[in-house]
Amino acid sequence: MDGHTIKASTFSSNKWGWVARSAGDLFVLRTSVGRYGEEQALEREDAELVDVSLTDLRAAVGLTARPVAAEVTRWTGGLPQYPVGHLDRVARIREEVAGLPGLRLCGAVYEGVGIPACVASGQRAADEILATPTLARGTDREAGQ
Repeated sequence: MDGHTIKASTFSSNKWGWVARSAGDLFVLRTSVGRYGEEQALEREDAELVDVSLTDLRAAVGLTARPVAAEVTRWTGGLPQYPVGHLDRVARIREEVAGLPGLRLCGAVYEGVGIPACVASGQRAADEILATPTLARGTDREAGQ
């Protein structure tokens, strides 16, 4: 823990062109609160969550602007947060599964919950399966070759 309440922020108007166009001269910023084991942070009042986000952003990037409008959305339990040791556990599981032809693991439960992480996880699993020599030989036999 770094002593801050927000765990992430996204300048959405920098990331997504359609958001920038709809924002006009303003920028749209999103923060995320609620680390693993700190779910009580989500129980704060909306105004307090906005204030603490602004305080953390001031410390992190020097932001001093006040919001024109703010909206708080709670996605309690919406994104899994991995406990300490998760990546080591996943590595051990992958090592065990690696010996099973035609089976690989992918998805948000392993190395990341964002869309890019899930796509990369799926691509990795597909690449590993396609690179399995015994699978390629089995496919050749099935095709009558």
